[in-house]
Amino acid sequence: MSSMDQTTPRTAATIASDALRAIDDLNRATLNSGVEGWQEPGDAYRVITSLAIGGNSLIQTLEHVSRLLYDLRGQLASVDGTLQTENQVIGARGALRRARLDAESMEANLREALIFISGLRASSAVGPDATLPPQ
Repeated sequence: MSSMDQTTPRTAATIASDALRAIDDLNRATLNSGVEGWQEPGDAYRVITSLAIGGNSLIQTLEHVSRLLYDLRGQLASVDGTLQTENQVIGARGALRRARLDAESMEANLREALIFISGLRASSAVGPDATLPPQ
Protein backbone atom coordinates (compact mmCIF):
# COMPACT_ATOMS: atom_id res chain seq x y z
CA MET A 1 0.00 0.00 0.00
CA SER A 2 1.18 3.48 -0.72
CA SER A 3 2.27 5.77 2.05
CA MET A 4 -0.47 8.17 0.92
CA ASP A 5 -3.62 8.59 2.97
CA GLN A 6 -6.60 6.48 1.83
CA THR A 7 -8.59 9.66 1.04
CA THR A 8 -5.85 11.12 -1.18
CA PRO A 9 -6.39 10.21 -4.83
CA ARG A 10 -3.55 8.05 -6.09
CA THR A 11 -1.75 9.39 -9.14
CA ALA A 12 -0.45 7.30 -12.02
CA ALA A 13 3.12 7.90 -10.80
CA THR A 14 2.24 6.75 -7.26
CA ILE A 15 0.55 3.62 -8.56
CA ALA A 16 3.58 2.88 -10.77
CA SER A 17 5.85 3.24 -7.72
CA ASP A 18 3.60 0.88 -5.76
CA ALA A 19 3.78 -1.63 -8.64
CA LEU A 20 7.57 -1.42 -8.64
CA ARG A 21 7.65 -2.12 -4.90
CA ALA A 22 5.31 -5.09 -5.42
CA ILE A 23 7.56 -6.52 -8.14
CA ASP A 24 10.59 -6.04 -5.87
CA ASP A 25 8.72 -7.86 -3.08
CA LEU A 26 7.81 -10.67 -5.50
CA ASN A 27 11.43 -10.95 -6.58
CA ARG A 28 12.50 -11.41 -2.96
CA ALA A 29 9.63 -13.86 -2.25
CA THR A 30 10.64 -16.09 -5.17
CA LEU A 31 14.39 -15.97 -4.51
CA ASN A 32 14.56 -19.21 -2.52
CA SER A 33 12.39 -22.26 -3.05
CA GLY A 34 11.07 -24.35 -0.20
CA VAL A 35 9.66 -21.48 1.84
CA GLU A 36 5.99 -21.18 2.73
CA GLY A 37 4.01 -20.27 -0.38
CA TRP A 38 6.89 -21.04 -2.74
CA GLN A 39 7.39 -24.78 -2.74
CA GLU A 40 4.89 -26.39 -5.13
CA PRO A 41 4.27 -26.19 -8.88
CA GLY A 42 0.92 -24.63 -7.98
CA ASP A 43 2.77 -21.71 -6.40
CA ALA A 44 4.68 -21.12 -9.63
CA TYR A 45 1.49 -21.49 -11.63
CA ARG A 46 -0.32 -18.84 -9.60
CA VAL A 47 2.60 -16.41 -9.82
CA ILE A 48 2.96 -16.86 -13.58
CA THR A 49 -0.81 -16.49 -14.04
CA SER A 50 -0.73 -13.15 -12.25
CA LEU A 51 2.31 -12.02 -14.21
CA ALA A 52 0.64 -12.96 -17.51
CA ILE A 53 -2.44 -10.94 -16.57
CA GLY A 54 -0.15 -8.13 -15.44
CA GLY A 55 1.60 -8.28 -18.80
CA ASN A 56 -1.69 -7.49 -20.50
CA SER A 57 -2.22 -4.56 -18.16
CA LEU A 58 1.31 -3.36 -18.85
CA ILE A 59 0.61 -3.36 -22.59
CA GLN A 60 -2.46 -1.20 -22.01
CA THR A 61 -0.58 1.18 -19.70
CA LEU A 62 2.20 1.67 -22.26
CA GLU A 63 -0.47 2.51 -24.84
CA HIS A 64 -1.96 5.07 -22.45
CA VAL A 65 1.44 6.71 -21.83
CA SER A 66 2.04 6.93 -25.57
CA ARG A 67 -1.39 8.47 -26.08
CA LEU A 68 -0.69 11.06 -23.37
CA LEU A 69 2.46 12.16 -25.17
CA TYR A 70 0.53 12.33 -28.44
CA ASP A 71 -2.23 14.39 -26.81
CA LEU A 72 0.34 16.78 -25.31
CA ARG A 73 2.18 17.44 -28.57
CA GLY A 74 2.22 21.12 -29.33
CA GLN A 75 2.21 21.87 -25.60
CA LEU A 76 5.70 20.52 -24.93
CA ALA A 77 9.15 22.08 -25.14
CA SER A 78 12.57 20.46 -25.00
CA VAL A 79 14.18 21.00 -21.59
CA ASP A 80 17.59 21.94 -23.00
CA GLY A 81 16.23 23.68 -26.08
CA THR A 82 18.61 21.85 -28.42
CA LEU A 83 16.41 18.96 -29.48
CA GLN A 84 13.34 19.23 -31.62
CA THR A 85 10.39 18.51 -29.38
CA GLU A 86 8.41 16.71 -32.09
CA ASN A 87 11.32 14.33 -32.65
CA GLN A 88 11.52 13.65 -28.92
CA VAL A 89 7.82 12.76 -28.82
CA ILE A 90 8.17 10.58 -31.92
CA GLY A 91 11.23 8.88 -30.41
CA ALA A 92 9.52 8.25 -27.08
CA ARG A 93 6.40 6.89 -28.74
CA GLY A 94 8.52 4.60 -30.94
CA ALA A 95 10.35 3.27 -27.88
CA LEU A 96 7.01 2.72 -26.09
CA ARG A 97 5.70 0.84 -29.15
CA ARG A 98 8.73 -1.47 -29.04
CA ALA A 99 8.21 -1.95 -25.28
CA ARG A 100 4.57 -2.91 -25.97
CA LEU A 101 5.73 -5.49 -28.54
CA ASP A 102 8.18 -6.90 -25.98
CA ALA A 103 5.41 -6.99 -23.35
CA GLU A 104 3.14 -8.84 -25.80
CA SER A 105 5.90 -11.38 -26.39
CA MET A 106 6.46 -11.72 -22.63
CA GLU A 107 2.75 -12.29 -22.05
CA ALA A 108 2.60 -14.98 -24.76
CA ASN A 109 5.67 -16.71 -23.33
CA LEU A 110 4.19 -16.64 -19.82
CA ARG A 111 0.98 -18.21 -21.09
CA GLU A 112 3.04 -20.92 -22.81
CA ALA A 113 4.90 -21.54 -19.55
CA LEU A 114 1.53 -22.04 -17.85
CA ILE A 115 0.71 -24.83 -20.27
CA PHE A 116 3.90 -26.66 -19.33
CA ILE A 117 3.64 -25.96 -15.60
CA SER A 118 0.06 -27.23 -15.53
CA GLY A 119 1.35 -30.74 -16.22
CA LEU A 120 3.71 -30.79 -13.25
CA ARG A 121 3.30 -31.97 -9.70
CA ALA A 122 5.64 -32.34 -6.78
CA SER A 123 6.67 -35.99 -6.58
CA SER A 124 6.32 -36.07 -2.78
CA ALA A 125 3.41 -33.64 -2.56
CA VAL A 126 0.04 -34.51 -1.17
CA GLY A 127 -2.93 -32.18 -1.28
CA PRO A 128 -4.86 -29.92 -3.63
CA ASP A 129 -1.81 -27.87 -4.68
CA ALA A 130 0.26 -30.94 -5.52
CA THR A 131 -1.25 -31.48 -8.95
CA LEU A 132 -2.42 -28.76 -11.25
CA PRO A 133 -5.51 -29.12 -13.41
CA PRO A 134 -4.84 -29.42 -17.16
CA GLN A 135 -5.43 -26.29 -19.20
